[in-house]
Amino acid sequence: MSNAPGERCCAPGGSGWDDRAQFFMLDTLSAYRSLMRRNGHGDLLLWATEFGWTNWEDLPGSAPEAWMVRLSADDHASYIVDAFRIAQGLDFMGPMFLWNLNFANETAVQSANEYAGYSLLYTPSETTVVERPVYRELA
Repeated sequence: MSNAPGERCCAPGGSGWDDRAQFFMLDTLSAYRSLMRRNGHGDLLLWATEFGWTNWEDLPGSAPEAWMVRLSADDHASYIVDAFRIAQGLDFMGPMFLWNLNFANETAVQSANEYAGYSLLYTPSETTVVERPVYRELA
């Protein structure tokens, strides 16, 4: 969602998408870690196989959901970099796979497919690739 990676749930009087622990990275990681420990897997690393934030600021047209416009393109980039930094400081975290590289193609953006907002690259045509701020920040 649009909560910073270091934030915890739940602020009183929030503005939506901030009222459940599942919308917060650290709360979600803690819940998964507790589940692993309860089931005898506390010695294993937790893999984040699909994570990310979304923004539509630098894409044409309207986002499919209101929460997809809450972050600026620069916030999108800094949240993802911060998430990697935070996870590197957690002794139980393993590999992290950022969702996604290039789903923001012309068709996905024109049809307001939510996957496009998560992309690191925007390809408005077969011959054009636009690096979004998050891509440049990670490069």
